[in-house]
Amino acid sequence: MTQYNSVLNTHNRMLDLVLSDINCKVEKDDLPLVPEDNYHPSLSIALKVSDFKRYRFETNLNSKCYNFKKGNYLELYNEFLRTNWDSLMEIGDLYVPGK
Repeated sequence: MTQYNSVLNTHNRMLDLVLSDINCKVEKDDLPLVPEDNYHPSLSIALKVSDFKRYRFETNLNSKCYNFKKGNYLELYNEFLRTNWDSLMEIGDLYVPGK
C-alpha cells in the first residue's frame, strides 16, 4: 500500500492517512459537508474506477455477500435528497483541547 495524502492541517502536521493499492489523488476539499476542526482538514479523494478491473477477489462459497447490481440506487439517491442534513451542522467537536 502507498500513502497518498500530503494535505497538512493548520498546525503543519498530517494526521489523516490515505492508504491504497490503487493510484489516487488527494486534495484539500474546499466545500466540506460539516465544519472542519484544526486537526483534520476535509479531503477530496479521487480514484480511477477503471483500475479496479484488474483486481480479482477470491470468493468463499460459504460466506454471504451482497449483490450491489440489484440495488435500487435511484431510490437511495432520492432518500439522500429528502434527508434534512441541517442537524449535522449542530454537532460539536468530539475533542476539545484543554478540557
